[in-house]
Amino acid sequence: MIENTLWCEKYRPKNLDDYVGSDDFVGKVRLWIEKQDIPHLLLYSADPGTGKTTAAKIIGNLLDADVLYINASDENNIDTVRDKIKNFASSVGFGSIKIIILDEADYLTPNAMAALRNVIETFSKHTRFILTCNYPERIIAPLQSRLISFHIQPPDRKSVAIRAKVILDQENIKFDLKDIIGIVNQYYPDQRRIINTLQRNSVTGELIIDNQSQLISGYCEKILDQLKSGLDVKNTFTNIRQIIADSKTRQFDDLFRFLFDHLEEFAGEGKRAQMILHIADCQNKSALVIDKEIQVAAMFINILRDLKHG
Repeated sequence: MIENTLWCEKYRPKNLDDYVGSDDFVGKVRLWIEKQDIPHLLLYSADPGTGKTTAAKIIGNLLDADVLYINASDENNIDTVRDKIKNFASSVGFGSIKIIILDEADYLTPNAMAALRNVIETFSKHTRFILTCNYPERIIAPLQSRLISFHIQPPDRKSVAIRAKVILDQENIKFDLKDIIGIVNQYYPDQRRIINTLQRNSVTGELIIDNQSQLISGYCEKILDQLKSGLDVKNTFTNIRQIIADSKTRQFDDLFRFLFDHLEEFAGEGKRAQMILHIADCQNKSALVIDKEIQVAAMFINILRDLKHG
C-alpha cells in the first residue's frame, strides 16, 4: 500500500487513543465499541476541521461492520438515497451490522432527507447511520428526531499545538516552537488547515514561515488596533484598507469571527448590537459576491460610522 503523502490524511487518527475530543463523547464511543453497536448519530460543528468526519470513520473502523461512506455535498439527491443507500442497506453484509456515513449531510436536498427517514426506519435492525454536518438546523426535524446529536467540540489550542509538534517530530522537521504556536493561533480550530500549513511550510526539512503567512497572521490584530485607536474615520478606514491589501487575504471568515470575539475591545456596550448586525450582514453577503474585499470595505464604513457618530 502506498503511504498517503498528505499529512492531514497520513496523521488522521485511526483510533480513540489518538482522537482528541470531549470526554463525554469519547466515553460514549468507547461503550459503543465494547457493545459493538451504536445508535443513529448526528455529529455537528460549525467549525471545519474539528474531527466530525474523523470520529465517524473511527467508529466505522472499530466496529465489526460493513461501511459505506458518501459525501453528501457531491451526492445529495433522492436517487442517492433510493439507489446507493437503500441497495447497500438491503444487501447481505459480512459484518454484524452495516454503517452508512453521510458526510456533510446538510447538503442533502429536502426530498432526499424525507426519503432517508423511511430508509432509516426500514433497515434499523441491522443498519446504523452516522450523519455529519456544519449546520444542524438545515437537517429537517423529522430526520433529526431519529438521530442522537453530538456537538463536536474542538480540542483546546494546547492539544492542537502538541499534535502539531508530534507530526513535525515524526517527519523529522526542524522547527521553532513559536512558529507552531503562531500557526495554531492563526487557523484554530481548523486542524486540517493547521496541518496543511505545517506541511506547506516544511518542504525544505525545516518549518519556515514565509513573510506572507506572517502578514496574514497578524492582520486581524492590526485592524483591531485601528478600531481602538480613536483616529478620525477617514484615516482609520484608509489604514484598515492598507492592512487588508498588505495581507493579500481574500477569505475573511477568520476576520468576522475575530471581530465578533473582540467586540468589547472596540465597541461600547450601547453599540455592540449594531456591530454584530454589520458583521453578520457582511458575512452573509460575502458568500454571494465575487470581490469579497469590496464587501468587507463596506462593512468597515458602516462600523466606523456608527462607532464615531452613532
